[in-house]
Amino acid sequence: MSIPFAFGWYGSELGAYRPCKSTYEVYSYESLPPIPKADPQFTFLALDEPVEKAPPVNDWERAEWRKLERLIQETKSLGIVLPDPFLHFMSDARLQGQIISSTCCWFNLSNRLVRCPGFDGAYLISFLRDQQDCVVWCLCLIPGRQYYVLAVDDDALMTLSSAEYHVLLGNLEPDEESGDIFAEASRASSADNVAETARTNIWICAPSFESFIYRFWFENEVANKFDPCENTLLAPLSDAERRYLEHYTG
Repeated sequence: MSIPFAFGWYGSELGAYRPCKSTYEVYSYESLPPIPKADPQFTFLALDEPVEKAPPVNDWERAEWRKLERLIQETKSLGIVLPDPFLHFMSDARLQGQIISSTCCWFNLSNRLVRCPGFDGAYLISFLRDQQDCVVWCLCLIPGRQYYVLAVDDDALMTLSSAEYHVLLGNLEPDEESGDIFAEASRASSADNVAETARTNIWICAPSFESFIYRFWFENEVANKFDPCENTLLAPLSDAERRYLEHYTG
């Protein structure tokens, strides 16, 4: 069973080097600049403080850990193993905090697995969402096979039931996590029109979680150095950032 989605990078503007028609645009995967070999330990995200000086854990972090533990147990019951880099990154709020999104995206886990629209037998876990939920980034998990990182836009999200939508986006509070809403969320529609809408509004944006995090981090580091209105530099580019942008001037 092959994955029915096309490759594409759901990204945003990089100054005048890579214009964007709106907040985001889907760029050809083949057009992207190369990146270094993926680092599953995320050492490129230099932490500001050692572990012993890290701030105390807050309620939001505890809630995310509870979600992650449930997702681990749920995937085990389906014979799916969550990738180690995903577990490492999503269990460490300090790593997540090192990524400053130029479009105000934030890391947030699903409450449970949701069936992937347009791809029977696969499941989604969202981990990153735009502030207006015009796109969420998800792991697409295939039992007995590899996973992909997907960008799921709002048209594809609208093919989900209300229960599926809120479970996928991790919107439920602990007192809302009843068995009924999860049972409803597990009954994904297989209608042809739903599948077709999903397949044309979901993109494979990375072959691994660590490569997605690297490119997302790197591009936001670059984007945050440009004035969003004038496209002028606000801070010097590093050599690596300059090479990345020069890929677009060829």
